[in-house]
Amino acid sequence: MTFLLAPVRSSFTTIPNRIRTTYRGEILSTSHQARIALLEEQLKQASDQKIRRICQLQIDSAEADYGMRVKRLDGAMERAEFVAEVVAYGIVGAKG
Repeated sequence: MTFLLAPVRSSFTTIPNRIRTTYRGEILSTSHQARIALLEEQLKQASDQKIRRICQLQIDSAEADYGMRVKRLDGAMERAEFVAEVVAYGIVGAKG
């Protein structure tokens, strides 16, 4: 009887995943700040009221999007207790 070994590994540490999630949060924060700075600059330069309203709506949308992504990252930090990764491929044989 021969069984195929499924590629499975559980990492019983949350440290690598927390580091990864923290790093993603920092990237998200940095890109959000740059995005908001650009939109606010466009808002300052806009003279037409309709354009100003569109710019403000884009800023509001960016803030809402950022808040949603931060919540997802926070949830990922709490849920990510185990990380599955491939550690071996092969064939397992059994005699009997």
